[in-house]
Amino acid sequence: MKTSNCRFTALAAGALSLLAITTPVATQAAEDGIYLEGRAGISLPRDSELDSATTNQDVDLDRGYVGNLAVGHGYGNGFRTEFELGYRENDVDTISGGGGTTGDVSTWSFMGNAVYDFDLKGPLQPYIGAGLGVARLDASGASQAAGVTINDTDTAFAWQAMVGVAYALNENMKLTLGYRYFAVPDANFSSSAGTSFDSDYASHDVLFGFRYSFGAPKKAAEPKPQPVADAPLVYEPPPPPPPALPPVARNFLVFFDFNQSTITQVAQNIIGSAAEASQSLSSVKLRLTGHADRAGPTRYNQRLSIRRANAVKAALVRLGVASKDIAIFGKGESEPLVPTADGIREPQNRRVQIILE
Repeated sequence: MKTSNCRFTALAAGALSLLAITTPVATQAAEDGIYLEGRAGISLPRDSELDSATTNQDVDLDRGYVGNLAVGHGYGNGFRTEFELGYRENDVDTISGGGGTTGDVSTWSFMGNAVYDFDLKGPLQPYIGAGLGVARLDASGASQAAGVTINDTDTAFAWQAMVGVAYALNENMKLTLGYRYFAVPDANFSSSAGTSFDSDYASHDVLFGFRYSFGAPKKAAEPKPQPVADAPLVYEPPPPPPPALPPVARNFLVFFDFNQSTITQVAQNIIGSAAEASQSLSSVKLRLTGHADRAGPTRYNQRLSIRRANAVKAALVRLGVASKDIAIFGKGESEPLVPTADGIREPQNRRVQIILE
């Protein structure tokens, strides 16, 4: 049995690796918003015991199946939480001292999981996680002794730990392969003879799954800045002109690394120059327009361009520019500085343009 289980796990990992090689690469981004995931696979139960006041019996369970459905929420930073409803079923192989090998054990579980996804800047995304919850164990027809069976249920605390990997098929759909250790450490059953037993249940699970992400809700567009009314004319002789000063720059470009909205040191220096220029002018408004290159899906690049513009806005506010004087726009990949084919990474297209109006 152990050799068969190892072969199954190896074939599962090989299938996912082959898919990664033969499927066109999709951009893998951190989960952001609500998602649904269904999973199914095999359950490899650990041996357990039946303990009563007078006996101690070993219980061997056969390999079975497991399935679960989860609804969760990603927070855009690698972390996500989910609620999971699961079901497992295993036949009873043997009970030491028992009267036969009939019966089975089924388990319903409701778990709350916390998961962290690692960002490898590619289609594969490993994850780790853990969960707490409750499980309802149902022992049916297990022969504890000659002429004595266990037909009983119990609800008890459950926990699990998990690792796995997801592969992006497109912007919304991911294929997953995972391992988890599921345990119910303290359950209680009664036999047909009235004897009470303490027992436990644990399983090594290998699961295939599909996850569909609905994405984060769209933010309402910020209102466009209103034009400032011209000051009334004063009919007085104009004062002598002041000495000529060098013109103040009104157009700045801030560039970003691939798939990033983090402000670099070079970008910070440019933003500082824009803040100084805005403070030297009166009644100035700043227009920030974010852009992205053509690598990745169009909708993702649109959101990325807005995140870049918001990052520049936050840096300007920290330097003393009033938030109300800054307007944010996102153009995604629609207005490249350097025209390229779709899917091409171009550093000059990953930018935010600052215009002083």
